[in-house]
Amino acid sequence: MSILQLLEDKRSLSERCDVLHQELQKNARKHEESVRNLEHRHGAEVRRLKSLQETSTKLRQEKWVDEKTRRIKEQTGGCLNVTSLSLLSSYVRNRPVRGLEPEIQRLMSRHAGELSDLQAEKDRALLAQERELHQRHVQHIREIRALWEEEQHDEWQKERKSIAQRYCVAGGSC
Repeated sequence: MSILQLLEDKRSLSERCDVLHQELQKNARKHEESVRNLEHRHGAEVRRLKSLQETSTKLRQEKWVDEKTRRIKEQTGGCLNVTSLSLLSSYVRNRPVRGLEPEIQRLMSRHAGELSDLQAEKDRALLAQERELHQRHVQHIREIRALWEEEQHDEWQKERKSIAQRYCVAGGSC
C-alpha cells in the first residue's frame, strides 16, 4: 500500500467523519425539536387546564351563590334587598378557588420530569455516538499505521536485497 493510498484512505475517513458529525448534529437538532414540541404541548395543556379550572370555579361559585341566596331568602323571608345580594355575589366571585391547583402542579412537575428525561436521553445518545465515532477513528488509524509499517518493512527488505545484489555483482563474490 503506497503513501498515496494512505492519503486517500485518510481523506475518505475524514469525509466519513464529517458525515457522521453531520448526522450527530442532525440528531441533536431532532432531539431539540422534540423538546420544543414537548414544551409547546406542555404549555397548551397548562393553558387548557387553567381555562378548565377558571370555568369550573365560576360554575361552582355561581351555584354556591345561587344556593346561598336561596337559603338567605328562605331564612329572612324574602327581606334581603338586591344590594346585599350583589355584594355577596361579588365577594364570592372575587375569592379564588384552588381546587385544580394540585393537579396543575402535578402536571407541571410531570412535564418537567419528561423534559429532563428527554434531555438526558439525548445526551446519552450523543455521547454513545461520539464514543463510537472515536473508536472507529482510533481503529482506522491503527489499521493505517499497521499497513504503513508493513509497507516500510517490505521496502526495507527490497532495499536490502537490492544492495546485497549490487554488492555481489560489483564485488564478484556472494
